Amino acid sequence: MTVERRNLVIVHDANPVARAAGAQPGQPLTDARALVPGLRSVSVDPARIERAWQATAHWLTRYTPLVALDPASPPTDVGGAAGFVLDVSGCSHLFGGEQGLLRDLVERMHAWGLPARAAMADTPLAAWGLARCGDAPVQCVPAGETLPALRPLPVTALNLPDATVEALDRLGLRRIGDIVALDRQALGQRFSEKLTRKQAEQARTTSERLLEALDRALGKRPDAITPLLPAASYAARKLFHEPIGTAASIEQTLVDLMAAVLPMVRRAGQGVRQAMVSLYRVDGARQDIRLRFHRPTLEPGLLLRLFSEQTETLDVGFGLDAVGLSVQRAETMQESQDSLLSHSVPGRHHPVLDRLTNRLGAEAVAQPTLRPRHDPREAELRQSVENALATPLTAVVGVSQQRSAAALDQDLGDPEIAAQAGLRRQAQPRPVILLAEPQPVQIDDAQPLTSGLRPPHQFHWRRQHHRLVRWSGPERLTPAWWDCPNGHLGTYASSPRSLPVTKDYFHVEDEEGRQFWMARTCSSPTAPFGDRTGQAAGRPHWTVEGLFA
Repeated sequence: MTVERRNLVIVHDANPVARAAGAQPGQPLTDARALVPGLRSVSVDPARIERAWQATAHWLTRYTPLVALDPASPPTDVGGAAGFVLDVSGCSHLFGGEQGLLRDLVERMHAWGLPARAAMADTPLAAWGLARCGDAPVQCVPAGETLPALRPLPVTALNLPDATVEALDRLGLRRIGDIVALDRQALGQRFSEKLTRKQAEQARTTSERLLEALDRALGKRPDAITPLLPAASYAARKLFHEPIGTAASIEQTLVDLMAAVLPMVRRAGQGVRQAMVSLYRVDGARQDIRLRFHRPTLEPGLLLRLFSEQTETLDVGFGLDAVGLSVQRAETMQESQDSLLSHSVPGRHHPVLDRLTNRLGAEAVAQPTLRPRHDPREAELRQSVENALATPLTAVVGVSQQRSAAALDQDLGDPEIAAQAGLRRQAQPRPVILLAEPQPVQIDDAQPLTSGLRPPHQFHWRRQHHRLVRWSGPERLTPAWWDCPNGHLGTYASSPRSLPVTKDYFHVEDEEGRQFWMARTCSSPTAPFGDRTGQAAGRPHWTVEGLFA
């Protein structure tokens, strides 16, 4: 694989055969082809490499939920010597001990054709150095034996900058044991450098880097990792000596895992809002099934039922050798007295919403909410069930069936002014079917319109000719003044296609009895009825908005 760097194509990585023939990472492609005439090359795809390493890190969570990419060697670096850092504290007993965990990991990686070196130590930096610079490809250092294991390693095992390694080499300090034998204060004075303030802000001194690396490797200074996936607060996992593959065995395993996880959640006074069942196949693939609940719950039957509904499309391959259950999200759960009419208790868990959400998706189940808007398209707001239930219950303000005639005729939009004028009339009817978007029509009137107070007598819509016999209107609907760029003045920019506009609406009926809700676009909210000059830029003149029958 090749990559272009500074107008030069170099070798990004090579397989063992090409390396044996002389091609090495970092070498110009022309030099590599001079050594290996039959060399085949392909441009590297960094995005594909990132996805592959992310998938590998996802698979490594079978050993521990705390998996991080090696920050010292990103996967897209030349040479392809990237790695992972795993915090397996409290997980090794599931694999027969630390040696069993390392052996299982390396054997599976080799079965995929990935050469791997692995080491286990008390600190991340010590394990990093042993894996990259140790003699054995697989090495497990017992607890408390980190220093003796690091003594024979070269100083590069501390992941030091090149300048520090070169300075140590000039002094004859080439192994970690040589550095540990020196006095820390003398070592710091030997490498102390007089830096300007600007240089001190850009980089720390060589001695600080060296002493910090030593302390991190020996556990005297904290050395935390940043996991790719957030660790679950409650989790359990079950391994199998022989693969399982039937739905009954998987469900029974889930029951056993819930018996271990749910009591922990209950003791914390919480309930499960989102859980994840992880299925580890024997071929290394992993499949996650997410279970979402619209309210915190501790009912194992509900979790099992939602999982069972998703097993129809489950592909276990040649079987599963591990199954895990983790709680991705937990919330405080208020204890309440059970009722014979559980569905009548406010806030009670409703399993129908959970089943619909898990089967159709979180975004497919929504709750409509009314908004104070005249335009029907703006009067309804759809939000997810989770957001709707999280919103406290408030009084719903109903829309009065009586509306101000002054607001209709003069477009004042203020009910108080209409009430003072004593003008009230019934609200205009709304269509049964509201189109998702206004659809333009083609006017076929023989004579041009002399007034905008009436709709066209004839028009074409959806490849059909319509001749009107009845109509009522107009009813003017203006957008909310706070949605307009110029506030209550209602003027529009030169390209207002995405902005709300003022329209005059008509309820019309054609000679076949079909009723439509038609609209005529106005130039501004203050335009008089019948004004046909200065239409909104880029807007069709007449449109069909909805259907009555």
